[in-house]
Amino acid sequence: MRGEKEMFDLILNFAKSSDLIKAVILNGSRANPNAEKDDFMDYDIVFVVDKVLPFIEDKSFTNYFGDILIMQEPDNPDLFTPEISNKDKYTYLMQFTDGSRIDLTFANLDFAKKICLEDSQTVILMDKSKSLPKIPPPSDSVYVTKKPTKNEFLACSNEFWWLSTYIAKGLWRKQIIYALEMFTQNVHPEFMKMIRWYIGLKNNFSVNSGNYGKYFEKFLPNKMYRQFLKTYPGSDGKDIYSSLKIMYNAAK
Repeated sequence: MRGEKEMFDLILNFAKSSDLIKAVILNGSRANPNAEKDDFMDYDIVFVVDKVLPFIEDKSFTNYFGDILIMQEPDNPDLFTPEISNKDKYTYLMQFTDGSRIDLTFANLDFAKKICLEDSQTVILMDKSKSLPKIPPPSDSVYVTKKPTKNEFLACSNEFWWLSTYIAKGLWRKQIIYALEMFTQNVHPEFMKMIRWYIGLKNNFSVNSGNYGKYFEKFLPNKMYRQFLKTYPGSDGKDIYSSLKIMYNAAK
């Protein structure tokens, strides 16, 4: 796998060589000073350009960054999101055979300014035209769990208890896949909110518990964390019921 310096040199040299690229922005976990660093962190890069379309019409530039194992274009209206306009930005998610990954977005200046002003995990790596706003040092402040309003808390609690009845119904009918889908897609995400709020409460709502709960182990007591892991069930009906019961007891 290529090292961080090699990857940043590759990215910045590409930007320097193209008159179409006006600035380079880094965001994501590599811009988060509180994130635990490892080799598998993505390089979330934004190339600021006057026009996005040339980089949509000609994708040959992707070969510059390495041997691609698999690539996604989440802004492609034919594949994923027809409601998203590709005029302001267009993204290529590139996984390379050496294990490196670049999530590369081409964005116009207005969209790039919005990123700079709204995403606290932002570092300006290059600004040829000096057109980007001055921003503070990067932090994960916008990703810190916010204290829920009364209505947010009640809505989460209501959704959790209401939808859990669908799991019970599926188990009674021996419709295991249905019960699992209701569990994983609907009920467990509401439970995740509760755990995030619990962590926030215990830390004065000043910490980021991580996307998809990746830092839960850091903030939860060991016994509670072990119990939380048991809320992920197997495919047996008894396992699903056992996991649901653990969530019930925790949510009371």
